[in-house]
Amino acid sequence: MTKLMEDSKYSESEDESSSLKQFEATDLSFDTVPDSPSLKSKVHEIESLLSKNPTPPLQTLRKFALSEGGLVCDELRRRIWPRLLSLDPGDAEPPPDHASLLAHPEYQQVVLDVNRSLKRFPPGIPYSRRVALQDQLTILILR
Repeated sequence: MTKLMEDSKYSESEDESSSLKQFEATDLSFDTVPDSPSLKSKVHEIESLLSKNPTPPLQTLRKFALSEGGLVCDELRRRIWPRLLSLDPGDAEPPPDHASLLAHPEYQQVVLDVNRSLKRFPPGIPYSRRVALQDQLTILILR
């Protein structure tokens, strides 16, 4: 059962501040060190470009994104995608807090729908990873 689902079962008599302290969105990272020499070389090339030029030409960034292996890892994607989309990460709205998620009018329905998504997860995915993915999916949908 996901933390979000567990938290939704708190009774009215429970101290709300203690339930909020127990909630912590699970960070799930798929960052891995690239295995192939070509991807390792690509990561080095992109990092070198970004360190030499904090605002590299968009066409160069697009070329990397469209080439074999894409932007390779989450860390590079987080740095490059906002630039490709001409977004300022500082302008992003902060994520909703736990109380806001629980108060969302569609919260219970989203939790039910996310639970039904279980059969869409790859077979053999570890339980802890699935739970983390379900928590993230619930938060993403409610944002």
